[in-house]
Amino acid sequence: MGATNSAEVVVERAKQNNRVLQMRMGATNSTEVVVERAKQIITRHFPKDIYHVTFNRREGKSPKTEISIFNKDLLPPTNKQYNPLDFYCIECEILDNNPSTLHIGLLSRCGLRGTTHLEKIIDFAKECRFSEITLEDASTIVYTKEDDPTDARRVINLAQLTRLMTGRSWYEKFGFTNDMIDQLKDDIKKDIDQPISIYTDDDDELVIRIQDMIETEIEIEIEPTIPIKEAASYLYQCLEALCPKRKCRNEPDIDTLDIVKDINSILDKMYISMLSRLTIGKRKIEKDHFYDLHLTLRRPNQMGSSRKTRRTRRQHNKKARTVSRSQKRRTQRHI
Repeated sequence: MGATNSAEVVVERAKQNNRVLQMRMGATNSTEVVVERAKQIITRHFPKDIYHVTFNRREGKSPKTEISIFNKDLLPPTNKQYNPLDFYCIECEILDNNPSTLHIGLLSRCGLRGTTHLEKIIDFAKECRFSEITLEDASTIVYTKEDDPTDARRVINLAQLTRLMTGRSWYEKFGFTNDMIDQLKDDIKKDIDQPISIYTDDDDELVIRIQDMIETEIEIEIEPTIPIKEAASYLYQCLEALCPKRKCRNEPDIDTLDIVKDINSILDKMYISMLSRLTIGKRKIEKDHFYDLHLTLRRPNQMGSSRKTRRTRRQHNKKARTVSRSQKRRTQRHI
């Protein structure tokens, strides 16, 4: 007979039982368990026929597991003319010292849709039972030129554009926030309702630049009385007219990417002006106060996990059944 009572066998069996128990209980305090669970479910959200997913272990001062998600069609050698930024869809990481948090380091369109990728990674994080997603909001819109072999690019700061247009950034639409944003969101919405004439207090040239850009690119004459959010929306329309689907037209007398750069400069000045009017007490607001964001996730089994909650639910269901039977009897009497 095998020596099943040896110390080595007993210890190994205990380890195996502990891992099984952790998986069954949905333990999120073990990096090993979290990573294993992520490997098992990630292809439900990022199917193999579209995406290529890798898990890489990184040691050092902050040990972590990196998850890289690629657009399969854009990977070499299938795509020989490529820029590495094009085929990366998502890069995220699980830190050993905080395995309940999924940190997104990069998110891009990668030939597909950024919105789809963010929705997928949020759904994946919920199923994997992460408690939180974190990221740094460096979101941009990348513009290139049609048939340009140099692959020249210009960017628009998406966080600034959408906050000027709607009062919140692109990531905030999906629930990402921070304490500073929570305190200032109402003030921001009030600020972008103000007319662009407010800029004349410290930068009279900015109003003229906004008017000239909008009139030149989309042939709309605007007055200084229009709200900031409306002016920002017009500037975005300028970008769409100049660069359909983010591909800027080739024009003989002017570099259209320079116009994109100029629009971004205008938006940046509008944004800095808005920040100068926002305060919390005596504290001045800076760009980086809106940089670090988080999304708190509610786990699928979070509701109804306590004994009190289950007892309350049973009482509610019992009452509902009683009411239903009573209504049924009254209905029968009326038939």
